[in-house]
Amino acid sequence: MTGQQRNILATMGVDVWIPRALSCQKKQPVSLWRDQTPIVTEATVSVLNQQVDAISPEQEVAKSIEIEPSVKDSFVEVVQSNSDLSPSNPMPKQQPHVAVIQQAFILEAYCLDRVILIVETSQLSNQQRQLWMNIQSALSGLYHELKWPLPLENFRDGRGVQAYVQGFLDALAIDKQILILGKLDFISHTHSMQLASLQEMIDQPLLKRRLWQLMISH
Repeated sequence: MTGQQRNILATMGVDVWIPRALSCQKKQPVSLWRDQTPIVTEATVSVLNQQVDAISPEQEVAKSIEIEPSVKDSFVEVVQSNSDLSPSNPMPKQQPHVAVIQQAFILEAYCLDRVILIVETSQLSNQQRQLWMNIQSALSGLYHELKWPLPLENFRDGRGVQAYVQGFLDALAIDKQILILGKLDFISHTHSMQLASLQEMIDQPLLKRRLWQLMISH
């Protein structure tokens, strides 16, 4: 018989007596999960300590080392991607200006009616200069001279020396043959002819005859 039934009978004036020998069943109180506290025993604590000790320092270092290559690989990928963005045809570097040095010289020109004699006289010996004076005195002509380098610094670049000499000869060699005594690399005129140098004429006097024939044949 439940307590509610006894209350109903009591209101009706009926008393129900329960013998002491009859034990009542006690209802277990209902407990929620949130109100329950875990029971931590010494055995549980020892198991947790063993799990923590099982992770050695070497394993921690190994984990950190395993992470580093991935970071490095990502950095390499970023660098490579940035390099792909660079232009495939970079701007060409400007070449530095290199000055061409031309050794100083003096061109002397002796103009006859049909030919012009050209000699470089900056380093003539006394004997060579005497021969050159004798050649000029053999026939009447006009004397001209060109000196290099120019007095202006902006016009001393050796790359313009050929144009400078070309203009000098063009002004003199109108309807005339240019006879160059010796080898001069900076002269390349269409109406020029190279002959023996003054020193070669001194060493081989017969070479003077070829020069004399060209001087009087025109």
